[in-house]
Amino acid sequence: MFKRGYKKKSPEDQASVLEALRQMVRDLEYPSLRAKPMTGKPGIWEAHATQAVVMTFNFVDQNTIRLRACCNHDIYRRP
Repeated sequence: MFKRGYKKKSPEDQASVLEALRQMVRDLEYPSLRAKPMTGKPGIWEAHATQAVVMTFNFVDQNTIRLRACCNHDIYRRP
């Protein structure tokens, strides 16, 4: 689902997503990511690549995340 959403993004948004993923590897608490657990969705987290592009993920273990979706704010209906 993440890959499908990523491919639908503009080249600029794709570059922002890749940069956000790099930043997540370095520091998940980086302020522009605004990474946090999703309200009402146990185990699912959200992070922002841009103001409009949101990614969801969950932790497989302490050092591994599974990317779930890459979308706009519609993602809150189906993370």
